[in-house]
Parts: sequence; structure tokens; C-alpha cells
Amino acid sequence: MPRARQNQAAVLILTARGTPEERVKGLDLGADDYLIKPFDIAEFEARVRVLLRRQAGLRSATVGFGGISFDLNSRTFSSGDTPLDIPARELGLLEILFMRAGKVVAKEAIIQSLTAFDDDISANAIEQYVSRLRKRLSPHGLTVKTARGIGYYLDKLPEAS
Repeated sequence: MPRARQNQAAVLILTARGTPEERVKGLDLGADDYLIKPFDIAEFEARVRVLLRRQAGLRSATVGFGGISFDLNSRTFSSGDTPLDIPARELGLLEILFMRAGKVVAKEAIIQSLTAFDDDISANAIEQYVSRLRKRLSPHGLTVKTARGIGYYLDKLPEAS
């Protein structure tokens, strides 16, 4: 386990093994949380947000990048004091990219994150969401860039000269 090496990475155990003894053992070995399959995707996302907040040591639950801030508790984006009105799928995409700003996120990982077990999104749909999101973000100095053949990442627009 990472704790034995003094690694502070957040650890969430996802397993089908759910006896009290197994949960206690996982937590005693250093896991921060334990989730038993099958699980609700909303609960999983909430637990990940908690781990991210804890790991970042944020006193407030707000993270900023470029001209936009993201409230981890309410899952809302804003520019200054103005909330951004973004449809649900684009909001999900922005959240995924925002939490990994500057780092490439594989298209397959985006598809998996945006879909429930009984839902399906095509790669073309992701491209449409990215296109719409680029238009919404450009007034705020941000864009979604393409890492050809890999995925997408959130980046700041170069300042106009």
C-alpha cells in the first residue's frame, strides 16, 4: 500500500468484496475510502471529489484555472461572480478537464466518465461537446485543445498581442 512508503496519494478501493473484515483490512492498510461493487456512479463521483478536496488540502472547496473557478461542493463553474450556464454533458466534460487542467485526458476515459452503465456516447458526440465547450470557454480565456489520436486537455488561450 502507498502508506507504507509515506506516499500521500488518495486511495479508493473499488471491489466486489464487501465483508466487514475485508473493509476494515483495506482501511487499516491505508485506503482512504472503500466502495463495494456494484455502486452508483453519483456516489463514486462524490467520494472522488471528497478525496480530491482532502488531498489538495483546500480550505475552501473552490479551484481556479484561467478566468474560471469551480466549486467542488456544488459542482458549479463561475467567471467572477457570474455562474456559467452549461448543459449537463458539457459540464461533465469541463469538470473532467478542469480537474486535470493542462494534462491530456484520453477520449475513452472521457466517454467512460460521462456515461452511466446503461448509457452510451459515441466519439463523435464527444467531439461535438468539445466544440461547444470551446465556444463557451473562449470569452473566459480558456480552450479545449486536442492531443491528436489521444484525447483533450484544458489550456489557457494565448493573450492577444
